[in-house]
Amino acid sequence: MDKVVTVQLEDIRPFRYILHRIRTHNGWSFPRHRHNRVFEFYYLFEGSLTHVLDDGEHPAKTGDFFSVGEEEYHRLYGRVFGFYNLILPVEDWDAFLSQPELGNAYRNLAPGGGLNLNVPPSKRARLMNGLDELFLYQKTPYGDLLLQKVLTTLIADLSEPQEKHTVHTLPGWLESLLEESRERLDSGLTTKEMAGICKRSPEHLARSFKRYLQTTPSSWLNDQKLKRACLLLEHSNTPVLDIALSLGYGNLNYFYKLFSKQYGMPPGEYRKSLSRIHQE
Repeated sequence: MDKVVTVQLEDIRPFRYILHRIRTHNGWSFPRHRHNRVFEFYYLFEGSLTHVLDDGEHPAKTGDFFSVGEEEYHRLYGRVFGFYNLILPVEDWDAFLSQPELGNAYRNLAPGGGLNLNVPPSKRARLMNGLDELFLYQKTPYGDLLLQKVLTTLIADLSEPQEKHTVHTLPGWLESLLEESRERLDSGLTTKEMAGICKRSPEHLARSFKRYLQTTPSSWLNDQKLKRACLLLEHSNTPVLDIALSLGYGNLNYFYKLFSKQYGMPPGEYRKSLSRIHQE
């Protein structure tokens, strides 16, 4: 057998887990590899890719959530997609499933131990919000708490009886609007433009957000923009002023006020705190 890459426990220590976010429009692949003492999850939030296991190729589409066990060999490739990849120690995953309710629920979803299903559209926004937040706070004590929250919420949502999904399912136009709005955050998107994108009146949009998302369009949009600001603060050297302007905040003081209220510190201090965490 050809030599393969091994993803092992030492690759994520001293942290309790690693969460990767991969997004490309130019093609990407990861070579055939196996795991040693780690368990892995993938959530494909955009596009499609091919997951290759020893038993053949498995096409994956938007909304697919699947796991890869400790001894499995696999590789991935595709051209236009975005996914989250969560890697955690096998012993931590086993400890999580030792909780009776969670363990039983997971075994019902994955009788053979491996999870491979499509997240209902009505549940994707909440899962993405949880993963986005976990990505921002990983390698921190708060991130460790968020990991438990994300996994518990995921299992609870996927275990919900199917007939209940129809009550909360987002309309197709609203699901499309949320996806397109996330794509256009860096262009200074406004709620008025959101109404134009979906060809609904501002009043209709407000009623729909309240009914299906329990929030307002402006609150949702600000929340998404602030999360994007966090990603830019962590993964780029873009000045705070340029980040605020790119997200449509012409008033820097207002941006500082919103950010500080959401994250407990100004943007500059947030960037410094992340830098200290990474150095440690």
